[in-house]
Amino acid sequence: LKEDIMKSIVLTTAAVAALFAAPAVAEVEQAGALTYKELKQEYPTLTKKTFEMVDVNKDGVADMEEIDQAEQSDVLEAQSMMDKS
Repeated sequence: LKEDIMKSIVLTTAAVAALFAAPAVAEVEQAGALTYKELKQEYPTLTKKTFEMVDVNKDGVADMEEIDQAEQSDVLEAQSMMDKS
């Protein structure tokens, strides 16, 4: 009986910890990624439809790899965001 209770406590604790860690993991995965609104600041002519083409994996943000790919394929203006001052 004690072992069952201890096992239950350990599993519950692990589950709760995983729930709290999930948002942090999502933030890390999206580090360096831009939302439509943020990318539109860099590319004022950006439309929602074009953003959807840039966001290849459909996670709601455009990461730097997706942005680079979009620039190279002329989906976005081929101009580095870093060059803008």
